[in-house]
Amino acid sequence: MPFNKLDTDLASYHRRFAPFSTVGFSIFRFNPKAEYIDGEWYELKPLGTEGQGINPTRDLYSRVSVTFNIGLGIKLKISKRAELEMNYTIRFTGTDYLDDVSTTYADNSLIREKKGDIAAFFADPNEGTSGTYQPYQTRGDPTDNDIYIFKGVTLYYYLNR
Repeated sequence: MPFNKLDTDLASYHRRFAPFSTVGFSIFRFNPKAEYIDGEWYELKPLGTEGQGINPTRDLYSRVSVTFNIGLGIKLKISKRAELEMNYTIRFTGTDYLDDVSTTYADNSLIREKKGDIAAFFADPNEGTSGTYQPYQTRGDPTDNDIYIFKGVTLYYYLNR
């Protein structure tokens, strides 16, 4: 949903550029995946890498979320028939699980027992090394939802101008 303080119609050849801003919201679906050491890709949600589905204090997360979008851009007239648009949009999501990381490390021995070795690997890929994490050590920041950014460049070419 664009909100334009200035007219972005560059049909008049005298206007060379027009800045614009956008605000809006969207609903999206996501599915975090990661590559295992054998080269195969696995969906992370069913593995419960933070103890979801094993620990009663860890709720399963939804793969559907909403975003609040805000962006800026500019349209530039290249010729009578061509325009170039550049835009930058930040999307603030309603989830902290785009990357399957939000809270703390779970007890990896419990994950291994209930979900298997692959789930335990993704819960803590450093297990068994000097970088092994302890259960309930910080893994993410649940007070700060994920964001993502779109940057775009679009070339418009009008056949009937």
